[in-house]
Amino acid sequence: MVGYGMPTNFPCAECRAKRRHEVRRVYAAAAYEGAVAATVKILKHERKIHAAPLLAQLVQEFVAREMIDRPPYDVLVPVPIHYVRQRERGFNHSTVLAHLIQPCFAPAAVSEECLARVRPTRPQQSLPAAERPANVRGAFQVPAGVDMHGKQVLLVDDVVTTGSTVSECAKALRRAGAAAVDVITPTVTLHVQDVLV
Repeated sequence: MVGYGMPTNFPCAECRAKRRHEVRRVYAAAAYEGAVAATVKILKHERKIHAAPLLAQLVQEFVAREMIDRPPYDVLVPVPIHYVRQRERGFNHSTVLAHLIQPCFAPAAVSEECLARVRPTRPQQSLPAAERPANVRGAFQVPAGVDMHGKQVLLVDDVVTTGSTVSECAKALRRAGAAAVDVITPTVTLHVQDVLV
């Protein structure tokens, strides 16, 4: 993982090699606390789309400062929300963020067609951490006819808490042939390394 904490927070190569994860790395601009957490909640729960550029700016500054040698991504994939929730909310917050940060990763384009949420799930924030993996298990898939073989994917989400959602998304993308899946997010909880690293 990149983007927060001290180097001593990260496991050694031997520990990383013991577990296989579908997510190669997570890039996070800030810890999920204070004003950043409040801005995510405004965007996500109060449906105030004007909060998105603030979060995108945080990511853009992080990319310019910390991702100088970033991999050449083929596509930016926003974490999909179920169509019912998108209809209620009026937009997918991850898609909005993806379009705002896309210029940092040009020529890679944003694609909502690469990944679909195939069943509704309960809101992750309403569940204890232990129940979150089961809630999203099997909830994502790459639609038939979408070619992901060999693609370097940058998955975009508004916040990574337990890592369950991005892990399930990455599993679907890797099953479809993606070579690697990285995640970029404005903010991450500091205990997410226990799940993803």
